Amino acid sequence: MKTQTDILAAKFKRSSDLLRYRRLNWLVETNHRIRWGFEAFMREARASAVPLDFSLQQHDTPNEGVIQLMPHRLPIGVVNRRLDPFSEDESARDAVVIETGGELVASLSFMGHVHFIAHPRQSDRSTPKTKEIILAGPLDPTDVTPAVIRTVLRKYLLILRSSSVLGMEDTISVMERAQILWIYFADLRKTTQLARSVLTMTNEWAKVLAAGALGFLAAYLTASKP
Repeated sequence: MKTQTDILAAKFKRSSDLLRYRRLNWLVETNHRIRWGFEAFMREARASAVPLDFSLQQHDTPNEGVIQLMPHRLPIGVVNRRLDPFSEDESARDAVVIETGGELVASLSFMGHVHFIAHPRQSDRSTPKTKEIILAGPLDPTDVTPAVIRTVLRKYLLILRSSSVLGMEDTISVMERAQILWIYFADLRKTTQLARSVLTMTNEWAKVLAAGALGFLAAYLTASKP
């Protein structure tokens, strides 16, 4: 007959084996699949004359890993002028506004799960309220299929276009705007924060709804009395 400690030891071993397997799967297969997907996207972007150049970086430790698709810095045709009353040449004080950011990060956490995280573009003239958006995850490395990578890239392009000031935002359709709103809403952390705010009654709308429900209940109980 198994004791409680026998059951505990078996569960620890299974958990440890699964963690080791996820890390091994990332090392042997998943990181290469993600890298190939990102590289294929970069080739397609160059062939289509996308006005952004991309580069790829990868950093690995024994227990974690990061693959990062990075758009290059790009001037947006705007300058910040600092007027100097003692300067004869005002243009010499101009600072060219550069747009940066817009990375897509595939990350293996220390728990062996994969997340895909997008960073919006930003500049001195445009600072996004949300610094990063979780597009997918946590995923078991075996679940990161080519279809998943293509879906992540489609979502990433919507974030990239909508956060850039290079005129790309003007071409976003109504359907694409709805998809962007859903991407932000579906961000795991945003959903968690919303659920917590409702449960702890810190959300103002939740307070209004709760007050209305209590008022309705009180009125119903009062009306039902003989």
